Amino acid sequence: WNGPRQNGLPPPGHGGPPPGAPQGPPAPHVNPAFFQQQAGPPHQQHPQQGPPPPGPPHGPPGHGPPHGYGPPPTSRPGYGGPPPPEHRPDGPPPIGEVEFEEIMGRNRTVSSSAIARAVSDAAAGEYASAIETLVTAISLIKQSKVANDDRCKILISSLQDTLHGVETKSYGSARRERSRSRDRERSHRRSRRERSRSREREYRDRSRDRERDREREREREREREKDRYYAETYGRERSRSRDREREREYRERSREDSRYYDDRYREREREHPRERERERERERESSRRDPERERERERERERREERGESSHRSSRH
Repeated sequence: WNGPRQNGLPPPGHGGPPPGAPQGPPAPHVNPAFFQQQAGPPHQQHPQQGPPPPGPPHGPPGHGPPHGYGPPPTSRPGYGGPPPPEHRPDGPPPIGEVEFEEIMGRNRTVSSSAIARAVSDAAAGEYASAIETLVTAISLIKQSKVANDDRCKILISSLQDTLHGVETKSYGSARRERSRSRDRERSHRRSRRERSRSREREYRDRSRDRERDREREREREREREKDRYYAETYGRERSRSRDREREREYRERSREDSRYYDDRYREREREHPRERERERERERESSRRDPERERERERERERREERGESSHRSSRH
């Protein structure tokens, strides 16, 4: 639950232990959500003794740790100054009664706000956020100047009890979730087996229905084949009968046509000598008419030439 530290420095807003002091647990990642829900008016801070320390080189300017947390201002070395001499103090510096009560009140506010927020998150099922809130509150109280007081230890114990309860509830919820998951898996397997059996029954029923349908279709096909055979046999017989009838009619017409053409041929043969005689007569008549036509055409040309010459002479005069 401890958040990452950038470049080995504490996160902005949290002071580290004084140089040379015993190193405690690393500063956790602070969840800023529950600080927004802390109730109560802000405490009036007392002016500190001595000049204010310079800001950290990696943090935002003017933003230091809350009052009462982290090392005292006089124990921090100045930026760019020489390192302080290594010494181990015999104990925490004494603080006044007013500052003690102020820090204790702030610890109580942090504890109550963290417990309320953790209970709300756990009720909503957000166990990770609840655990992070409680761990952050415990770390903040342990880093305060009055952490060794019995009242602070009671607050830390209350927060730890709440943390254990949330963790137990989280583990129980995870076990219940795994149990529900196994139940869902078993139910899913049962439903799959049921669906598989149902599909097999449906497949067998459909197979029997298809087999009955195929048998009925084969029976209908046999009936159609039989009807087709009888129809084709009857049709072939009728076709042969019609063919024989047409053959007889054709032979009858052929004989009649043959008699007709024979009669016409004989008649033409009888008329042929007379026709040849008439043809020769027409040729002789035509040969007599042709010289007359030639002479008539010659006379017509001569008349046209005479008319042309007379018109030419008249135009010259």
